[in-house]
Amino acid sequence: MTTSLSKRVLIPNKTITCGGVKKEELLDRVATEYRLALDAHNMMIRPEFTVTDARETVQLVFLSFDDLKFTRNAYTYEFMTEQFCTDWSSEYLNGQKIRLCLCGDGAQLRLQYPEQSKGERILIAMDPIDCGDDEPLVFNVGYVNSRRSLLGEYAPPDRLWSLDWLIAFRLCDITV
Repeated sequence: MTTSLSKRVLIPNKTITCGGVKKEELLDRVATEYRLALDAHNMMIRPEFTVTDARETVQLVFLSFDDLKFTRNAYTYEFMTEQFCTDWSSEYLNGQKIRLCLCGDGAQLRLQYPEQSKGERILIAMDPIDCGDDEPLVFNVGYVNSRRSLLGEYAPPDRLWSLDWLIAFRLCDITV
């Protein structure tokens, strides 16, 4: 176990506002302002895709697999769980915790991150949405043909992810 002297405090990469909008409005806005891939569209029309009525401010942190202490390609089940978030946070963070994103965070990040660097791919750590035929998907905030896009990424538990992804988690302060 890491001692508290080696623990760190993360600075959020992006603060977004979530909730307070109907999911149909959110879908229309993403589709109008950015490229909305068919798989991401299919995720957003599923009943599992929900948005909260109340508006909230959310801090997101973008972590690499290196930041998460992986030295080899990682499987979905190894990092995209609340248990991983709890264990990693308690070992490496001081007064903070990473959490899985809510499903609406991916669409909101796409809308509120126009300064995204070309070629940057951000995987949204979240509970996958099953779009039928046992196709669990998570959001990817990235680019297609030099256009900022919201995409879906196939994310079964046994998918092996390359180490070049950035992964977005919610960043929360822990109150004692």
